[in-house]
Amino acid sequence: MNKDKSEDNNLWFWAIIIIVLGIAGYRFVLEKEINTIITLTISIASLSTGSILIILVIVFSIREVVEQKESIFSNKHIKIMTIIIGGILIITPYWNIDYLHINTFFTIQNILIILLSISIILILYYIITDYIEKKRLFTEHIEKYSYRRYSNTYEVALAIAEIESYNENNTGIERLFHEKTNELLSYLELLKKKYIEEYHKTETKKAIGKKVQQKEEIIEQQIIDKLVEYFKERNTSQAIPEWALNMRKETIQHAVDIYKDYSETEYHKEQVWRRAVDFMLEYKGLPNDYQSLQKLEQELYLKAYRLMKEHKLEKESEENPEILEEDEELATKYFYQANELTAEQRHRFIHNYGYRIKPFIHIETGKRGNNLIIKSDPTKESDYHFCIKHLLANVHKKNAYIEYPIEQLRTDIMININGNLYAFEIETGNNKALQIERKIIWLNKHFKQWYIICSRDNKKKYKKYVDKKKSHILTATQAYNKILEINHISSGGT
Repeated sequence: MNKDKSEDNNLWFWAIIIIVLGIAGYRFVLEKEINTIITLTISIASLSTGSILIILVIVFSIREVVEQKESIFSNKHIKIMTIIIGGILIITPYWNIDYLHINTFFTIQNILIILLSISIILILYYIITDYIEKKRLFTEHIEKYSYRRYSNTYEVALAIAEIESYNENNTGIERLFHEKTNELLSYLELLKKKYIEEYHKTETKKAIGKKVQQKEEIIEQQIIDKLVEYFKERNTSQAIPEWALNMRKETIQHAVDIYKDYSETEYHKEQVWRRAVDFMLEYKGLPNDYQSLQKLEQELYLKAYRLMKEHKLEKESEENPEILEEDEELATKYFYQANELTAEQRHRFIHNYGYRIKPFIHIETGKRGNNLIIKSDPTKESDYHFCIKHLLANVHKKNAYIEYPIEQLRTDIMININGNLYAFEIETGNNKALQIERKIIWLNKHFKQWYIICSRDNKKKYKKYVDKKKSHILTATQAYNKILEINHISSGGT
C-alpha cells in the first residue's frame, strides 16, 4: 500500500515538473518572439498531445467496461492526472495567441491533419498494445508447457493436443510465433517418442521376465514332483537324494509339505478303508448314516460293499497276517503300554502282527523309561505325536476320542463331558501358520475349551495363538493333569 502511494507521488511530481517546464518554455518562446514556425509547432504539438491524452483516457475507460480488461488508466489517480495534463496542454496555446491569425491557424486543412494524426496514433497504439498483450499471453501459454515435467506418454500427448487446439483458435498469433511453437512441438514429439520406446522396452522386459519366471516355476515344480516321488518310494521325507543337495531350502520344504499332505490323506484313507471292510464283513450292508458320511467315506464304503457282493472282500482281508483268536480283540488297538500285555503277547505282537517297541516317557512325570508297544506308520505320523495322543486319550478312556472329525477337520483328542467338548491339539512345530490359523477358527467354533500341547521349547512359538481363557498352551505332563481335572469334574468333584 505504501509503495503504491509512493509511486503515485512520484508520478505527480514528474508530471508537475514537465508541465511547469513546458509552460515556462512556451512563455519564453512567446516573450522572445522567436520564429513563429516554432510557436506554431509547439501549439499544434500541445493541442495534439492534450487531445490524444484525453481521447486515450476515454477509449481505455470504455474498453475497461466492455472487455473487462485493466489498463494503465485503471488507476484513478493516473486517470485524473492525465485529464488535467491533457487539459493544460490544450489550453496552453491560447495564452497570448495572436487572435488576428486564429482563422489562419484553425483552417479545415489543419483540423483534418490534427484529427488524422490523432487517429493514426490511436490505431498504432492499439495495434502495438494488442500485439504486446497477445505475445504475453502466448508466451505464458507456451512456457507453461515448456517448464512442465512430464512423466509418461499420456501427459505429453495431452500437452501436444492442448497446444494444437490453442493454435487452431489463435491462428493469427500462432503464425507470428510459429517457430517457437514448432520448436516446442518438436521437443514434445521427441519426448513422446522416447516414452513410447521406454514403454515398449519395459513391456518387452516384463514379457521376457514373465516367460523366464514361468519357465523357472515349471522347472521347480518338476523338481518338487520328482522329490515327492522320491519320498513316496522311500515312505519317508526325512532324507533327500544327492541330486537335491543344491536345491533351495524353501523348495525342499514345499516338497516335504506336499508329501506330508499326501501321507496324511493316504493314512486317513487307509483308516477309513479298514473301518469299511470291518463293517461290511460284520453287517453285510451299507451303514444307515451313509448319506451323512463324507464323500471319501461314501466312496470307500461303496467300494467295500461292491467287493463284498462279488465275494472279493474276504480274499482281500485274508491278505492280513493271521491273528490268533485270543489276540483278535487286542489286535484291533494299535497302542499298548508294555505292562498291559504279557511277555508272550508282546512277542507275538512284535514278531507276527507288525507292532514294535517304542521307548518313551512317562506322561505323568515326563521322565523316560516307559516302553510302549505300537503299530503306526512313522512316515505319516511321528512316533512322538502318535504316542502322546494315545497316552493322553487313555487318561480319560470313557469319554475320549482320537482323531475326532467335525466338518472335514479333525482334532487329535476330543473329550466330551455332558455335551461340553474339549479339544487337545498336539503340535511338533511342523505345521504352517496358515494351517494353524485355519484350525484355530474351527476350534473356537466347535469346542468349549481347547489346548495346544507342545514341548517347552515350542511354547514361545504357539503363545500368540491362545487367549488364556478359551485356549491354553500345555506341556504333555500339564495336559495329563488337565485331563485328570476334567475327569474329576465329570465325576461330580469340585
